[in-house]
Amino acid sequence: MRDIAILTKYYKNYNYGGMLQGYALHKVISMLGYSVDLVSYDVRQNSNPVYVSLIQQCKQYGLRAAIYKAGEKAIGKCNFLISDLLETRIQKFNQFMIDANANTKLYNDDTILELGNEYKIFVSGSDQIWNPNSVRKLYLQTFINAPNRKISYAASIGRNTFTEHEADILIPYIRNFGTISVREETAKKLLENYIQNNIYTVIDPTMLLSLEDWDNIASKRLIIGKYAIVYFFSNNLAVRKASMDFCNRHGLQMVLIPYAKQEFNLTDGKGVGKRLKNIGPREFVSAIKHAEFVLTDSFHGVVFSIIYQKPFAVFERNKAGHVSMNSRLYDLLNTFDLTDRLIDIENIGLLDSLIEIDTEKVVKILTQKKCESHTFLKESIDKAVRSVDNGTGK
Repeated sequence: MRDIAILTKYYKNYNYGGMLQGYALHKVISMLGYSVDLVSYDVRQNSNPVYVSLIQQCKQYGLRAAIYKAGEKAIGKCNFLISDLLETRIQKFNQFMIDANANTKLYNDDTILELGNEYKIFVSGSDQIWNPNSVRKLYLQTFINAPNRKISYAASIGRNTFTEHEADILIPYIRNFGTISVREETAKKLLENYIQNNIYTVIDPTMLLSLEDWDNIASKRLIIGKYAIVYFFSNNLAVRKASMDFCNRHGLQMVLIPYAKQEFNLTDGKGVGKRLKNIGPREFVSAIKHAEFVLTDSFHGVVFSIIYQKPFAVFERNKAGHVSMNSRLYDLLNTFDLTDRLIDIENIGLLDSLIEIDTEKVVKILTQKKCESHTFLKESIDKAVRSVDNGTGK
């Protein structure tokens, strides 16, 4: 029996932040001296226990939200227009998984029961594993009923509210965790409305690693000269134009990372700028490491900007069709006292004031948060493993 199984959105998760957070948590726990694996589980092949169908989502959120979501999916189906670049990018993600050498055999909802006999304890997290729109049974640890063997680390909900239906499904499972930590203060406050357990707030696992750790996996420099990274999930043309104007004013080459969702969208093919179409996780880290500035609406775009002490501007995501998706960004900026870096169309003129960043303040906060979160993770795992070894966690 191995010590720890990590349950997160890692296997074939072709999202830079998603894969890098899983890698980071695995590396941190390995450095604690435990045998640990990232459980291979294909999200696309297993069902959401909260919303089995689009009809259920319509009932909860109304027709407008359902139409918006359906429209996003329809545009995403045009992947054939970018199939060549996605194929190369996915190959790099898959190679990164192979190099990490952390995966298990492939599990599904019918076989996850086997995990209970193969690992002592289970760590769910990080990333949006408890978001009602994308949760899975694995992340809720439905296969085991022993709280002492169940930990969540930096679990994210990506929301600030639950519907009654969502709470009815999710809360009984979350309440059964012996140790609960979340990534956002918003998530902590939300869960405290339903759960009496102590709930802790910790930083994203990517922030637990050192600069040297990330330098070791970063690819060689991709761009010669000074440049700004432009990395957006939303399709706001006004934001793209503002980014281009900013780069022109400051003599920076505009370097875009397009198709952040690994899906076709109408915006990423428009306008000027160099496009890093085929990059994998290693190249993503390198691109931010060597940038002069970062413009993004991505949570992990901000995280790696903080890790590498880069000045950045973070734009709010499109709010139509989303339930407080921006809450993750608000909480992250609050934690590091960087709320002045939040930009929307109304205050776009403030961009130029963000060209520099107080790195001393950022490093001080990060050092403190890293120490607190690392201590929490180590003590939680040590306690859980002892309980199993002593026969009290079964």
